[in-house]
Amino acid sequence: MDKKKSSRGGGKRAWGYRYKFDTSPTRVHFSLPDKLYVHPETGDELPFRVGSRYWIPKGGPKGTGCFIEQGSNCVVDVYKNPKNFGLDIPPIANFQKYDAKLYYSVAGWVEEWFHEVEVQNNEGRKWKELQRCEGPGCKLCQEKWMKVFGKRVYFDIAPTHWNESIFTAQESEAQCHCQCGGFTHISHYVCQKCRKSLVDVTQACYNCKSTEVGIDPKDKLAVCQNCNSEWSVLERGNPEIAKVVNDDITCSNCGHVDMPDPVFECSDCDDPKPHGIFDCQMKISIVETRDGKAKELKVEGVKVQEPDSRLFNPQHQGTDKERAEKRAKWNKAPLDLEDLLQPEDAENQAQLLGVANPFTSSAGGRGYKDFSRNQGSQEESQEETQESQEETQEATRRPPPKGPNRTRASIGRRS
Repeated sequence: MDKKKSSRGGGKRAWGYRYKFDTSPTRVHFSLPDKLYVHPETGDELPFRVGSRYWIPKGGPKGTGCFIEQGSNCVVDVYKNPKNFGLDIPPIANFQKYDAKLYYSVAGWVEEWFHEVEVQNNEGRKWKELQRCEGPGCKLCQEKWMKVFGKRVYFDIAPTHWNESIFTAQESEAQCHCQCGGFTHISHYVCQKCRKSLVDVTQACYNCKSTEVGIDPKDKLAVCQNCNSEWSVLERGNPEIAKVVNDDITCSNCGHVDMPDPVFECSDCDDPKPHGIFDCQMKISIVETRDGKAKELKVEGVKVQEPDSRLFNPQHQGTDKERAEKRAKWNKAPLDLEDLLQPEDAENQAQLLGVANPFTSSAGGRGYKDFSRNQGSQEESQEETQESQEETQEATRRPPPKGPNRTRASIGRRS
């Protein structure tokens, strides 16, 4: 989980379940929630939670930084614009330097081996935590720490990473597999209301307009049988089509305005049911972009399969029988991110920030410690930069998009 122990907004309990990707490829499997999450602004139902939060470099009890989750009574928002909340208190100028950033959280499992290790902090408090087994030559293996398989966690993913890396894996791997075993692809897009065809992909050749179009599942190509033209059946291989279908379209037949629905075809059946990214195991890591100025989410090794059964088998959850049974049971339990990531109350947020609770009468007369970026330590500056790069590449919080479209939010079957 988190290797850094600085204080985090949103509750320490939540951050205990968070798994942070690094440069080591990690096998993971996303899990569907019992009930889909609702996008806070669009109302779209999604299999991941959409949130936004501030990173305050000098916040937290130790001044090493903290996150403040945005909510109806976000203390940072209040002190940026008190009048918006009907409060007659002085605003805090330094808060104008900080912008909330959008992020997605998705529940799932890490499908790797771990060691249960006892650790101790500077105050002498001891606890046990799971640390990744490093394979051959692993120091923890040599020290005989107990091994367990997997971990029930959640992942924070930047919208750019989801819409690029996760969607690419969704489109090029997961949804190309029908539940019947055949090859699936999007043949065209239709109006949500009247089902009129609006955007063609493989129904006719783009060059000669012939309807004699074959599909090459190996290379994921459409091949015209008349003029031998070839083109990708994937959205990412047709940028002009991608640009059109990821925005609202006005239907020429009924006038309905919305994003079009994809229509799938299968090589082996007449009722295609494509898999989704939530049906897959995949390896995920963080890598630098070619110019070294940012970080990307790398997704590889995508396999359509059920979550690893060892997660739920006490025989693979350690040698302590009672704890192994509890851990196996926990791995099966749903992880409610809406509950886990709900914002701290105003009083706790104020304490993390070292300011008065703006909703109390004492708020107007209390000072505010200087969180100027220019006066932070090098460690704090590095932490802020790392969090900014890994969570989102957006410099400021923009209004949330309409939401990942139906292709990007495709979830596949439920277990």
